[in-house]
This record gives sequence, C-alpha cells and structure tokens, in this order.
Amino acid sequence: FQLHRQVSTPRYNLQPPTLNLTTMLRVGSSLASRASRRHDASFIINRVVAARSLSSATPAAADGDISSGTRSKWQFMVPPTQKQRLLMGCVAYDPAVGQIWDGIKDYLTSSSGGKLPHFDYILFTNYEQQVSALVDGHIDVAWNGPVAHVMAEDLAADNPDCALVESCGMRDVDRDFRTVALMKRDCLEGGEEWSVSAMKGQTIATGSSDSPQGHLVPVDWLVHTVGIDDSIIIPHEYDLGKHGDTAVGEIEAMKAMLAGSDGTSAALVSEMMYQRGLDGALDGIDAEELRESVVQLRERPAGFDH
Repeated sequence: FQLHRQVSTPRYNLQPPTLNLTTMLRVGSSLASRASRRHDASFIINRVVAARSLSSATPAAADGDISSGTRSKWQFMVPPTQKQRLLMGCVAYDPAVGQIWDGIKDYLTSSSGGKLPHFDYILFTNYEQQVSALVDGHIDVAWNGPVAHVMAEDLAADNPDCALVESCGMRDVDRDFRTVALMKRDCLEGGEEWSVSAMKGQTIATGSSDSPQGHLVPVDWLVHTVGIDDSIIIPHEYDLGKHGDTAVGEIEAMKAMLAGSDGTSAALVSEMMYQRGLDGALDGIDAEELRESVVQLRERPAGFDH
C-alpha cells in the first residue's frame, strides 16, 4: 500500500455526511428533471411523493437531519467530499480483482469491521495511470507492486503539491520473492556443474520487460552482479502496464525455452511460476518435459519483497 499525503492539512474526516430533507428533495428533483428530458416516465420522481415517503419513513430531526438510524441507506445519496473519502486504486490484472475488493470493501465499510463508511476502490488497467492518480491526489491509497512503488516515490519527489508518498503496509506472502535461472539440460557442458556461467553467450527468455520478478531484477543481476553481458535477452511482452502480475510473459518464456524458439536455451522466471510448471498447473507446459529437460542453475538473484 502507498498513501498520498498533501502539503496542506490532513484530509481524512471519515464521518458520513449529514443528510437532510432539503438535500434529498434536491436529489429527487434533479433526477426527475433529467428523466423528463429523456421522456422516460419510469425515472420521474414526484417531489410531493418523495417528501411524503421520506418524512414518513424517518421522522426528521429539528434541523431536518434524516440520517440518524438510516445512515447506511442514505449515505451514498450525497457524494463524499475529498476530506471524507478514502479511495484506493487497484490494477485489474485479473477479473477476480474486483470480486476480491468487493469483499474487502464490505468489511472496511461495516460497523463491525473497518468502520470506514466512505472507503471505496477504483480499478485501473495499468500501474502507470494508477501512480499518476496517486501522486496527483485523485486517489488516496494505491495497491502498488514494487516497480510502481518506486515510480510513485520518484514522481512524488518531483511534485511540489505532494509532500510524500508513504508506504503503509504489504502482504506477508509477498516477502522474499525469488527468481530462478533455468537452462536446457542438453545445452550444459559437463564441467559447468549447473553454474550460471553457462548462460554466457546464450539466448535467454524472460517475462515482460516491466516485470520485476520476470525481467528487471534477474537481468540486472545477470549483467551487473554475475557480469554476463554478452547473452541475448528476449523479453516476452504480454500485458504491459501490469508489471508482470499476470505472469503470462513468464509462461511464454518457459515455452520458448522448451521449444528452442529463436535459439532460446535458457530462461529467467519467478520461482513461483517455475514450481507451478513442475506441478502441471500451467496450460501449454508439460510438467514431465520441464522436469526432465530443464535444470535450475545453482545461483540465482537475491530475494526481494514484492
């Protein structure tokens, strides 16, 4: 998670807005006006009927407030202000993302859960747009990956209206993420003992070029730590902007290695996806072929938090 903080005063006052009869009638009148312009009788709200319905359903207080006792029913009729809201950005790398955050939203907005009545989320198609929205203050919190995390910090440093982007938490399952170096068994010479030095001069497949685990971290390690800079690196570009979250590029990299496409003899992929391949959980990858024809080299990049 990354949190946007403005230079000005704190933004969060998470009490629901006060709803009174006048406000509700204004909403009803606006809807009726729009509906009449569309000649759709089913959308017309009669001002008198609306007033009678609201007043009979909930006795108004002296100041016209009808929110007491019906807060959960009426709070969304008045949009929250920027100070009241808590809006999170998430990248929709999978259809299940919306379902996941629907459940989290139900918990966070409940009186027995997070008690954040104005928490909501918005889905982005890519991390670049999400980072921009966070730094510009269009959203308050971002569920970022490691690349977007660095992008947000760098962009915030250049934005005078954003005091800082503060990291406020991560999942424990994302700690110590690992990448592995793989190579076709028949491309290894006997004396190399499965060392990463065997990758020298080879054609190496990777995941998408914006994937930290499938390209950025392992390629940087191979070139700057191991010192191998004469290999041919072929990134498999899929779902760019999602920073490797779909892992399709890594799957395609392993397929290219197994098939020897374009002379590919090795691959750099996440340990998680390699293990899924060995378990037979990846479409298009034969687990037995992967196990028999590919070896995991002895060295690998250091773990990092994802």
